[in-house]
Amino acid sequence: MYANFTNKHAFANTHFCIIIITCLLSHLIYLPALAQRCRPTRHSDLDIVNYLQSDFGVKFTDNNRLVVFKTGKEKFADLLPALRAAKHSIHLEYFNFRNDSISKELFAILVKKAAEGVKVRALFDGFGNSSNNRPLRARHLDSLRARGVEIYEFDPLRFPWVNHVLHRDHRKIVVIDGVVAYTGGMNVADYYITGKPEFGEWRDIHTRVEGDAVGQLQKVFLDFWNKVTHQDIHGAEYYPGERDARDTFGMLKQDDTPTAGSKIVGVVNRDPYATPRIIHDTFVHAISHAQKQILIINPYFTLCRHIKRALKKAVK
Repeated sequence: MYANFTNKHAFANTHFCIIIITCLLSHLIYLPALAQRCRPTRHSDLDIVNYLQSDFGVKFTDNNRLVVFKTGKEKFADLLPALRAAKHSIHLEYFNFRNDSISKELFAILVKKAAEGVKVRALFDGFGNSSNNRPLRARHLDSLRARGVEIYEFDPLRFPWVNHVLHRDHRKIVVIDGVVAYTGGMNVADYYITGKPEFGEWRDIHTRVEGDAVGQLQKVFLDFWNKVTHQDIHGAEYYPGERDARDTFGMLKQDDTPTAGSKIVGVVNRDPYATPRIIHDTFVHAISHAQKQILIINPYFTLCRHIKRALKKAVK
Protein backbone atom coordinates (compact mmCIF):
# COMPACT_ATOMS: atom_id res chain seq x y z
CA MET A 1 0.00 0.00 0.00
CA TYR A 2 1.16 3.48 -0.82
CA ALA A 3 -0.30 6.36 1.15
CA ASN A 4 0.71 9.92 0.36
CA PHE A 5 -0.78 12.16 2.97
CA THR A 6 0.59 15.57 2.04
CA ASN A 7 1.72 15.82 -1.56
CA LYS A 8 1.57 14.36 -5.07
CA HIS A 9 2.72 10.86 -5.93
CA ALA A 10 6.20 11.92 -6.98
CA PHE A 11 9.66 11.09 -5.78
CA ALA A 12 11.45 14.39 -5.48
CA ASN A 13 12.50 16.94 -2.89
CA THR A 14 8.98 17.37 -1.55
CA HIS A 15 7.40 16.82 1.85
CA PHE A 16 5.43 13.61 2.04
CA CYS A 17 5.09 10.36 3.85
CA ILE A 18 5.32 6.98 2.15
CA ILE A 19 3.97 3.94 3.91
CA ILE A 20 4.72 0.69 2.12
CA ILE A 21 3.04 -2.29 3.71
CA THR A 22 4.29 -5.84 3.52
CA CYS A 23 2.18 -7.47 6.19
CA LEU A 24 2.78 -10.09 9.13
CA LEU A 25 4.13 -7.04 8.31
CA SER A 26 6.85 -4.60 7.93
CA HIS A 27 6.30 -1.21 6.54
CA LEU A 28 8.59 1.54 5.58
CA ILE A 29 7.97 5.16 6.42
CA TYR A 30 9.99 7.71 4.49
CA LEU A 31 10.18 11.36 5.52
CA PRO A 32 12.84 13.12 3.43
CA ALA A 33 12.84 16.50 5.10
CA LEU A 34 12.92 15.69 8.80
CA ALA A 35 16.62 16.18 9.35
CA GLN A 36 17.73 19.63 10.44
CA ARG A 37 19.93 19.93 7.38
CA CYS A 38 16.79 19.72 5.23
CA ARG A 39 14.00 22.25 4.91
CA PRO A 40 11.42 22.15 7.71
CA THR A 41 8.93 19.37 7.11
CA ARG A 42 5.18 19.59 7.39
CA HIS A 43 3.71 19.35 10.87
CA SER A 44 1.71 16.27 9.83
CA ASP A 45 4.91 14.38 8.98
CA LEU A 46 6.48 15.31 12.31
CA ASP A 47 3.33 14.27 14.10
CA ILE A 48 3.41 10.79 12.51
CA VAL A 49 7.06 10.35 13.48
CA ASN A 50 6.50 11.50 17.06
CA TYR A 51 3.50 9.19 17.32
CA LEU A 52 5.41 6.12 16.10
CA GLN A 53 8.40 6.91 18.29
CA SER A 54 6.47 7.59 21.48
CA ASP A 55 3.72 4.97 21.18
CA PHE A 56 5.56 2.12 19.45
CA GLY A 57 9.29 2.82 19.81
CA VAL A 58 9.89 2.97 16.04
CA LYS A 59 13.40 4.15 15.21
CA PHE A 60 14.11 6.50 12.31
CA THR A 61 17.45 6.81 10.52
CA ASP A 62 18.53 9.74 8.39
CA ASN A 63 21.22 8.47 6.01
CA ASN A 64 19.18 6.50 3.50
CA ARG A 65 18.77 6.26 -0.25
CA LEU A 66 15.46 5.08 -1.65
CA VAL A 67 14.44 4.03 -5.17
CA VAL A 68 10.80 3.34 -6.00
CA PHE A 69 9.69 0.76 -8.58
CA LYS A 70 6.17 1.15 -9.93
CA THR A 71 6.13 -2.02 -12.05
CA GLY A 72 7.32 -5.59 -11.73
CA LYS A 73 9.52 -5.09 -14.77
CA GLU A 74 11.37 -2.30 -12.96
CA LYS A 75 11.65 -4.29 -9.75
CA PHE A 76 13.07 -7.48 -11.22
CA ALA A 77 15.35 -5.61 -13.62
CA ASP A 78 16.96 -4.15 -10.49
CA LEU A 79 16.68 -7.07 -8.07
CA LEU A 80 18.17 -9.85 -10.22
CA PRO A 81 21.45 -8.01 -10.99
CA ALA A 82 21.73 -7.14 -7.29
CA LEU A 83 21.40 -10.83 -6.39
CA ARG A 84 24.07 -11.72 -8.94
CA ALA A 85 26.42 -9.18 -7.32
CA ALA A 86 26.02 -10.59 -3.78
CA LYS A 87 29.27 -11.57 -2.04
CA HIS A 88 28.30 -12.62 1.48
CA SER A 89 24.62 -13.23 2.16
CA ILE A 90 21.19 -13.19 0.52
CA HIS A 91 18.04 -13.22 2.64
CA LEU A 92 14.57 -13.44 1.08
CA GLU A 93 11.15 -13.47 2.72
CA TYR A 94 8.01 -13.57 0.56
CA PHE A 95 4.36 -14.52 0.91
CA ASN A 96 4.88 -16.74 -2.12
CA PHE A 97 7.25 -17.68 -4.91
CA ARG A 98 5.02 -18.61 -7.83
CA ASN A 99 6.61 -21.49 -9.74
CA ASP A 100 6.97 -19.71 -13.09
CA SER A 101 9.72 -18.22 -15.24
CA ILE A 102 10.77 -15.28 -13.02
CA SER A 103 10.89 -17.54 -9.97
CA LYS A 104 12.98 -20.11 -11.85
CA GLU A 105 15.40 -17.38 -12.94
CA LEU A 106 15.65 -16.10 -9.38
CA PHE A 107 16.26 -19.58 -7.94
CA ALA A 108 18.91 -20.29 -10.58
CA ILE A 109 20.76 -17.20 -9.36
CA LEU A 110 20.41 -18.31 -5.73
CA VAL A 111 21.81 -21.76 -6.52
CA LYS A 112 24.78 -20.21 -8.32
CA LYS A 113 25.48 -17.82 -5.44
CA ALA A 114 25.25 -20.66 -2.90
CA ALA A 115 27.81 -22.59 -4.95
CA GLU A 116 30.08 -19.53 -4.74
CA GLY A 117 29.89 -19.61 -0.94
CA VAL A 118 27.23 -16.95 -0.42
CA LYS A 119 24.86 -17.77 2.45
CA VAL A 120 21.38 -17.98 0.94
CA ARG A 121 18.28 -18.12 3.15
CA ALA A 122 14.66 -17.92 2.01
CA LEU A 123 11.26 -17.98 3.73
CA PHE A 124 7.79 -18.31 2.23
CA ASP A 125 4.31 -18.56 3.70
CA GLY A 126 2.48 -21.89 3.76
CA PHE A 127 -0.89 -20.46 2.80
CA GLY A 128 0.67 -18.14 0.22
CA ASN A 129 2.28 -21.12 -1.46
CA SER A 130 -0.73 -23.45 -1.29
CA SER A 131 -3.20 -20.82 -2.47
CA ASN A 132 -1.39 -19.84 -5.67
CA ASN A 133 -2.01 -21.90 -8.80
CA ARG A 134 1.67 -22.73 -9.37
CA PRO A 135 3.04 -23.58 -5.91
CA LEU A 136 6.50 -24.78 -5.00
CA ARG A 137 6.37 -28.56 -4.56
CA ALA A 138 8.43 -30.76 -2.27
CA ARG A 139 10.66 -31.76 -5.19
CA HIS A 140 11.48 -28.10 -5.90
CA LEU A 141 12.37 -27.45 -2.27
CA ASP A 142 14.45 -30.63 -2.01
CA SER A 143 16.39 -29.64 -5.13
CA LEU A 144 17.12 -26.17 -3.80
CA ARG A 145 18.22 -27.48 -0.41
CA ALA A 146 20.45 -30.11 -2.01
CA ARG A 147 22.24 -27.30 -3.85
CA GLY A 148 22.89 -25.13 -0.83
CA VAL A 149 19.83 -22.88 -0.61
CA GLU A 150 18.27 -22.88 2.86
CA ILE A 151 14.53 -22.47 2.28
CA TYR A 152 11.78 -22.88 4.87
CA GLU A 153 8.01 -22.71 4.86
CA PHE A 154 6.29 -20.66 7.56
CA ASP A 155 3.27 -22.32 9.19
CA PRO A 156 2.44 -25.05 6.62
CA LEU A 157 -1.26 -25.77 6.22
CA ARG A 158 -2.24 -28.96 8.01
CA PHE A 159 -5.71 -30.12 8.96
CA PRO A 160 -7.41 -28.52 10.77
CA TRP A 161 -5.83 -25.36 9.34
CA VAL A 162 -8.71 -22.86 9.56
CA ASN A 163 -7.42 -21.36 12.81
CA HIS A 164 -4.21 -20.44 11.04
CA VAL A 165 -5.67 -18.87 7.93
CA LEU A 166 -5.16 -15.31 9.21
CA HIS A 167 -1.82 -16.00 10.89
CA ARG A 168 0.22 -15.47 7.75
CA ASP A 169 3.50 -13.87 6.72
CA HIS A 170 2.84 -11.26 4.05
CA ARG A 171 6.25 -9.61 4.27
CA LYS A 172 8.26 -9.06 1.12
CA ILE A 173 11.88 -8.48 2.16
CA VAL A 174 15.18 -9.10 0.41
CA VAL A 175 18.46 -8.13 2.10
CA ILE A 176 21.74 -8.54 0.20
CA ASP A 177 25.09 -8.42 2.02
CA GLY A 178 23.41 -6.33 4.73
CA VAL A 179 23.90 -3.34 2.43
CA VAL A 180 20.94 -3.29 0.04
CA ALA A 181 17.33 -4.19 0.82
CA TYR A 182 14.09 -4.47 -1.14
CA THR A 183 10.61 -4.28 0.33
CA GLY A 184 7.13 -3.41 -0.86
CA GLY A 185 4.05 -5.05 -2.29
CA MET A 186 5.30 -7.49 -4.93
CA ASN A 187 5.85 -11.20 -4.50
CA VAL A 188 7.77 -13.28 -7.06
CA ALA A 189 5.53 -14.03 -10.05
CA ASP A 190 5.42 -13.43 -13.80
CA TYR A 191 2.14 -11.53 -13.62
CA TYR A 192 3.86 -8.60 -11.93
CA ILE A 193 5.64 -8.19 -15.27
CA THR A 194 3.15 -9.51 -17.83
CA GLY A 195 -0.16 -8.76 -16.13
CA LYS A 196 -3.14 -11.11 -16.14
CA PRO A 197 -5.62 -11.72 -18.99
CA GLU A 198 -8.64 -11.09 -16.78
CA PHE A 199 -7.61 -7.57 -15.73
CA GLY A 200 -4.46 -6.57 -17.61
CA GLU A 201 -1.46 -4.83 -16.08
CA TRP A 202 -0.64 -5.55 -12.46
CA ARG A 203 -0.02 -2.39 -10.44
CA ASP A 204 2.04 -2.50 -7.28
CA ILE A 205 4.90 -0.62 -5.68
CA HIS A 206 8.27 -1.82 -4.43
CA THR A 207 11.36 -0.04 -3.10
CA ARG A 208 15.10 -0.49 -2.82
CA VAL A 209 16.70 0.86 0.33
CA GLU A 210 20.31 1.70 1.16
CA GLY A 211 21.52 3.11 4.48
CA ASP A 212 20.92 2.26 8.13
CA ALA A 213 17.30 1.24 7.43
CA VAL A 214 18.75 -1.88 5.76
CA GLY A 215 19.99 -3.07 9.15
CA GLN A 216 16.48 -2.70 10.55
CA LEU A 217 15.04 -4.83 7.75
CA GLN A 218 17.83 -7.35 8.27
CA LYS A 219 16.86 -7.63 11.94
CA VAL A 220 13.19 -8.15 11.02
CA PHE A 221 14.21 -10.99 8.71
CA LEU A 222 16.68 -12.68 11.07
CA ASP A 223 14.38 -12.48 14.09
CA PHE A 224 11.66 -14.23 12.11
CA TRP A 225 14.08 -16.67 10.49
CA ASN A 226 15.31 -17.77 13.91
CA LYS A 227 11.73 -18.26 15.15
CA VAL A 228 10.75 -20.34 12.13
CA THR A 229 13.91 -22.44 11.87
CA HIS A 230 14.94 -22.55 15.56
CA GLN A 231 18.40 -21.45 14.49
CA ASP A 232 20.41 -18.63 16.06
CA ILE A 233 21.75 -16.61 13.16
CA HIS A 234 23.23 -13.31 14.27
CA GLY A 235 26.48 -11.39 14.27
CA ALA A 236 28.25 -8.31 12.95
CA GLU A 237 28.74 -9.84 9.50
CA TYR A 238 25.04 -9.25 8.80
CA TYR A 239 25.21 -5.62 9.89
CA PRO A 240 28.19 -4.08 8.07
CA GLY A 241 27.07 -0.55 8.92
CA GLU A 242 27.55 2.44 6.70
CA ARG A 243 29.14 0.76 3.72
CA ASP A 244 28.48 2.55 0.45
CA ALA A 245 26.29 0.19 -1.55
CA ARG A 246 27.48 1.82 -4.76
CA ASP A 247 30.87 0.14 -4.35
CA THR A 248 29.27 -3.24 -5.12
CA PHE A 249 25.89 -2.32 -6.56
CA GLY A 250 26.78 0.70 -8.67
CA MET A 251 25.13 -0.85 -11.72
CA LEU A 252 21.68 -0.45 -10.17
CA LYS A 253 19.30 2.44 -10.69
CA GLN A 254 20.44 5.27 -8.43
CA ASP A 255 18.51 7.55 -6.12
CA ASP A 256 19.07 10.82 -7.99
CA THR A 257 16.84 13.04 -5.85
CA PRO A 258 18.31 15.99 -3.90
CA THR A 259 17.79 14.09 -0.63
CA ALA A 260 19.76 10.99 -1.70
CA GLY A 261 21.79 9.76 1.25
CA SER A 262 19.84 11.83 3.78
CA LYS A 263 16.35 10.38 3.59
CA ILE A 264 14.58 9.73 6.88
CA VAL A 265 13.23 6.17 7.02
CA GLY A 266 11.49 4.22 9.76
CA VAL A 267 10.80 0.50 9.56
CA VAL A 268 7.58 -0.60 11.24
CA ASN A 269 7.26 -4.29 11.96
CA ARG A 270 3.79 -5.54 12.81
CA ASP A 271 3.87 -8.56 15.06
CA PRO A 272 0.43 -10.11 15.67
CA TYR A 273 1.31 -10.66 19.33
CA ALA A 274 3.46 -7.64 20.22
CA THR A 275 2.10 -4.82 18.02
CA PRO A 276 -1.16 -6.06 16.45
CA ARG A 277 -2.69 -2.60 15.90
CA ILE A 278 0.34 -0.57 14.87
CA ILE A 279 -0.58 -0.23 11.18
CA HIS A 280 -4.28 0.34 11.78
CA ASP A 281 -3.57 2.95 14.44
CA THR A 282 -0.92 4.69 12.33
CA PHE A 283 -3.28 5.04 9.38
CA VAL A 284 -6.03 6.42 11.59
CA HIS A 285 -3.59 8.85 13.19
CA ALA A 286 -2.09 9.97 9.86
CA ILE A 287 -5.48 10.50 8.23
CA SER A 288 -6.72 12.40 11.26
CA HIS A 289 -3.75 14.77 11.12
CA ALA A 290 -3.56 15.36 7.35
CA GLN A 291 -3.40 19.05 6.46
CA LYS A 292 -4.04 19.30 2.71
CA GLN A 293 -4.95 16.03 1.04
CA ILE A 294 -5.13 12.27 1.49
CA LEU A 295 -4.28 9.92 -1.38
CA ILE A 296 -4.67 6.19 -0.82
CA ILE A 297 -3.83 3.34 -3.19
CA ASN A 298 -4.81 -0.10 -1.90
CA PRO A 299 -6.20 -3.14 -3.74
CA TYR A 300 -8.04 -4.22 -0.58
CA PHE A 301 -9.87 -1.03 0.32
CA THR A 302 -11.94 -2.43 3.17
CA LEU A 303 -12.77 0.45 5.48
CA CYS A 304 -13.20 -0.26 9.16
CA ARG A 305 -15.30 2.15 11.19
CA HIS A 306 -12.22 3.91 12.60
CA ILE A 307 -10.82 4.66 9.12
CA LYS A 308 -14.26 5.78 7.91
CA ARG A 309 -14.60 8.10 10.88
CA ALA A 310 -11.11 9.55 10.33
CA LEU A 311 -11.77 10.15 6.61
CA LYS A 312 -15.10 11.83 7.29
CA LYS A 313 -13.48 14.02 9.92
CA ALA A 314 -10.60 14.94 7.60
CA VAL A 315 -12.82 16.20 4.76
CA LYS A 316 -14.93 18.43 7.00
